[in-house]
Amino acid sequence: MGEVRPAIRSAVCYFFLNGFLFGVWASRIPTIRDKFSLGEQELGLLLLCMGVGAVLAMALTGRWCDNFGQYYIAKRAAWLMAANIPLLALAPNTVTLGIVMFLYGAFGGALDMAMNGFATEVEEAYRKSIMSRLHGTWSIGAGTGAATGILASAAGSGPAQHFLLATVLMMAVSDNGSSAEGGP
Repeated sequence: MGEVRPAIRSAVCYFFLNGFLFGVWASRIPTIRDKFSLGEQELGLLLLCMGVGAVLAMALTGRWCDNFGQYYIAKRAAWLMAANIPLLALAPNTVTLGIVMFLYGAFGGALDMAMNGFATEVEEAYRKSIMSRLHGTWSIGAGTGAATGILASAAGSGPAQHFLLATVLMMAVSDNGSSAEGGP
């Protein structure tokens, strides 16, 4: 049981961080929409870029996880997703924004697949079901991320500063909270 605890902490960390980064992004969509004067159709098309990126990455992530391990892929995907989020605010035009949203979706999709696979391994080692708690942790992360958007907006902070701070926090927590490099 003691050997499984670091893996459980890592799984909790990645579910929270994935939700957190989603909440951070979602809370600032109206600001990004206004920055580019996007209509509903344009915004919908850009959001579709995220979905396409996620689906394509999910199709590849299983193979990557087989080759490198679920935890290894989850950690790298989380870092890439976090590093990508400030670019959403810094995109100079809608074409660049579409590319960045595609990548954000791809990194998020890869993280989603890898962290769920890792969580399944953790459950097997722990011999208890924890998946519903992990998905609840994702929701707590999403709410926390959205709350940071409210606070940042109220403080007059633009999305670039908000996203950069979220990236720094995520990378600090990810480094400290995930110590199960070899998995359970």
